Amino acid sequence: VIYKPTEADLQTATERHERTMLTAYFEKNAEENDEGELARSLLYETFGSKFTWDSATKFWKRRQRGRSIARMVTIHPTCGDKFYLHLILKHRRGAKSFD
Repeated sequence: VIYKPTEADLQTATERHERTMLTAYFEKNAEENDEGELARSLLYETFGSKFTWDSATKFWKRRQRGRSIARMVTIHPTCGDKFYLHLILKHRRGAKSFD
């Protein structure tokens, strides 16, 4: 079986590109303001204790009141890239991209 991507396949893939919690986290860390500074001081798994996800706008907003227990799912080492990304996010503060 040979797969040859077409122009339509490429267009469909780019149309599906949406902001996710992770990419919005990267964007928040890249901001040059007080919120960006706070975001860069947090690990991804503790990010939810200071920010809340607005699913309507798909942006992280500063938490105004209350507290939250943030957590990350467990990833098995055989999952490859997902596992290594998980490790980086657990130990590196202020990530701004996948690089």
